[in-house]
Amino acid sequence: MKMFSRLAMIVLAGGLMTTTPSYAAEDSPYTASELQSLITDLEAEGHFDSSHVYRQLSVHATTLSHYENQGSNEKLVRHTGGFHNLLHHQKDAISDHAFELLFHHGESLRAAYLPFDEDLAMDHIEHLSVEIGPRVAGSLEEVEAAEYIEDIFIDLGYETAIEYFDIRNGTEESQNVIAIKEAEGVEDPEIVYLTAHYDSVPNAPGANDNGSGTAALLELARVMQDIPVDKEVRFVALGAEEIGLVGAYRYAETLTEEEINRSFGNFNMDMVATNWEPADTLYVNVVDGQANNVWHQANAASNTLNNDILFLFQRGASDHVAFHQVGIDAANFIWREPGTHSLEPWYHTPEDTIDKISTEKLKMVGDLIYTSVTELDY
Repeated sequence: MKMFSRLAMIVLAGGLMTTTPSYAAEDSPYTASELQSLITDLEAEGHFDSSHVYRQLSVHATTLSHYENQGSNEKLVRHTGGFHNLLHHQKDAISDHAFELLFHHGESLRAAYLPFDEDLAMDHIEHLSVEIGPRVAGSLEEVEAAEYIEDIFIDLGYETAIEYFDIRNGTEESQNVIAIKEAEGVEDPEIVYLTAHYDSVPNAPGANDNGSGTAALLELARVMQDIPVDKEVRFVALGAEEIGLVGAYRYAETLTEEEINRSFGNFNMDMVATNWEPADTLYVNVVDGQANNVWHQANAASNTLNNDILFLFQRGASDHVAFHQVGIDAANFIWREPGTHSLEPWYHTPEDTIDKISTEKLKMVGDLIYTSVTELDY
């Protein structure tokens, strides 16, 4: 199976989680050490109402600098969120000028170190939608896509399995591809399911539906491979979604009562990278319309990332339904036009091609899900 050279180089290097990413130096002049210096300069210029505020900010910046020097990028990203929370909490005690400077510096620092690489994810979308093309449930192309996903999981070092199941009254076969990240130091940990379907409808290359969700899943598997978490994370690429969520039902129905009881939730990614401009809101679709574990965690991550893109909405029509029906909190993440709730106009057509992909939206979803899951062990 063909592997992309850039991905192979990163896998062989063990990922980016313990080293400073090259794009941090290229794209941002900001460092945590410079943030420390900025806080000291602002204190000398009288921008803080009290020495207590200065000390709090300085302690946070010192912590960030420590993680930066250690190369602990995931901790640096998380604690940048704490720095922003402190800024907002103490906003009345900080001059407007100082607040804007510190907030901008913190945001730039965070953006430089978030590990989700949209270019690598685009490589996956290209392979799925261009090199393979339409991946109809039960077709040889769906099998080829499943083998590609399996190869990626294996190369990343995950315990990997393929779950086969019958479709179309037993006349054909599809498959789910599963990779598991074990919890560290926890007995009977909670389970988090990250899911995306990889099949498409006939004649549709499926770049956004759902090459984008599958690519996000694979890139999240890469960036999370070396992160210690106290939850068991299952990356599940689901087959045969387009003919009735068959792969999702198959997977959910085979979970034991014990597994269901210790499940935290299902984050399902479907059509997460459209470049259709009206679709500027990331819908968090839940079957019953009620806020659940997944919504609360995603909303907290959105606050940490300081974006306002989420909308809680009652809707099924994707693989999260199967998890909900067995009693697991679940939500589907998908870009829609607010008000009309519309999807992109080329949905389920031959026009669902790679030129309709937004790398910006792809990264926004990747960063959101990454932050949601990696903060679960806090």
